[in-house]
Amino acid sequence: AALGPGDFLPPGPVNTNLLGLVLVILNIVWIAFVGIAVIMFVVAGVMFLTAQGDPEKVGQARQFVIWGFAGVAVAILAFSIITIMKNQLGV
Repeated sequence: AALGPGDFLPPGPVNTNLLGLVLVILNIVWIAFVGIAVIMFVVAGVMFLTAQGDPEKVGQARQFVIWGFAGVAVAILAFSIITIMKNQLGV
């Protein structure tokens, strides 16, 4: 299905203020992050499968997995901080 310009917007009236714009951008960034994380773990899996027991290639694949999990942890913390700040400010 083709995506239109308003497909990333939350349902209801469109926010034209700064906060509404920031929330739309954060939703797009979150979707992009999830896509990149999935691709990173798939690449790491392919690297494990094609390593054929070579310790150097297995180590490189393991590094992909470690950095993938580190990226996921940092992203979750970043978006959690944003959510906590929104709740504290009553937004």
